[in-house]
Amino acid sequence: MGFEVDDVDERAVGEMGVFSWPGLQKETADFELRAAADQLLYAYVKDGEATVADEEDKRRVTAGQLVLVDAEGSRWSALGDDGVTLISTSAPLAGVDEAADAAPADPLNLGAFMPPALSTEEPLQPLTLGESARLLAAGLVAGGLLVFGLKLVVGE
Repeated sequence: MGFEVDDVDERAVGEMGVFSWPGLQKETADFELRAAADQLLYAYVKDGEATVADEEDKRRVTAGQLVLVDAEGSRWSALGDDGVTLISTSAPLAGVDEAADAAPADPLNLGAFMPPALSTEEPLQPLTLGESARLLAAGLVAGGLLVFGLKLVVGE
């Protein structure tokens, strides 16, 4: 799938630091968004609305929604009267190889340290776009809490 749409509230937008993301674009004509092969593109719809489509799906997006785009990309069309304004960033898809059917290698042999009830011979499934977004948000929140705690301890 080339894209996924998530509704995000103001709190999540703040926790993810959306307004500090490097990409800002305003589009008034049809366009395409595509992530690099090893990345995931996060596009927050700041203003406006558009129809996002790929080979399998078509969705209407409006201000306040987060669109996750992979390397398959997405086509944006039927923009509102004032177009659409996006704030975007990208993140690496570390360790995800959709072409490989086998589980990733375990170079540190960490499986040997797992209790038998937790170990599994089934291959791991890649994260969905939504799961990736939630993991990114959780990491950003954890980092923000760490910085806040350090500032309290240091006294700045």
